[in-house]
Amino acid sequence: MNVLVKHWFARNKREATIAYFNQMKHLDDFHYVLCLLQYYTAPTAFGNKTGTMVNLVSADRDVSSCWNRYKWEFEKRLSLSFIELKSSEEAVLLYFYNPITLEKRLKQKKVIQFLEKMGYGACKTLTEYMQHLQNRFAQSKNCPNEVGIFLGYPVTDVEAFHSQRGDCKCSGYWKCYNRVFLSKCKFIVYDLSKYVVTQKFRISM
Repeated sequence: MNVLVKHWFARNKREATIAYFNQMKHLDDFHYVLCLLQYYTAPTAFGNKTGTMVNLVSADRDVSSCWNRYKWEFEKRLSLSFIELKSSEEAVLLYFYNPITLEKRLKQKKVIQFLEKMGYGACKTLTEYMQHLQNRFAQSKNCPNEVGIFLGYPVTDVEAFHSQRGDCKCSGYWKCYNRVFLSKCKFIVYDLSKYVVTQKFRISM
C-alpha cells in the first residue's frame, strides 16, 4: 500500500469511525451495545483474527446490565463464542472468539510449548483452556501476557513481550518485534474489517 493510499484510507477510516459512533448515540441500549460489539469484533468475525477482547464499561449508559440481559442474543447476532474474563457492576471484560480458528491455533506446536510454560500444560480441550484463562484473569490485576496467544498475536512477539526481550519495531493491534511487514499487513486487514462494519451500518441507515 503506497503512502497516498495509506493516508487516504487512514483519513476515511477515521471519519467513518467518528460518524459510526455519533450515529450509535441515537440507538436504544440493545442496538448501541450490538453496534459496539460488531465494530470491535470485526477483525475476528471477518479478518480471521483468532479472538478479540472487549471491555464494556457503563458510563453514560448501563451497558453492563444490557450485556447481562441480552448476552445470548448478542452471541447469536455476532456468530462468535464468548467468555467473561472479569465482571463487576460497572464493567465486564469479554473475550470473543471463533472456536474453529482458536482450536487450530491451540494445536500449533509453538503455541502448545509456550502455553505449557505459562501453566496450561494440563489443558486438553477448548473448554479447559477457556477456564484456565478465566482463572488467570481472576488471579491477576493485569492482563496475563499469554492472552496474546488467544488474540492471535504471533508467538514470537508474545514471547518477546513476555520476556521483555528486544526493542519493539512497530505497534498496532500488538507490539511487533519480528516480521514487521506481515504484521502491518494484518493490521490493515483488521482495520478494513472495521471499516466495512461502519459502511454497512451507514447503508442500512
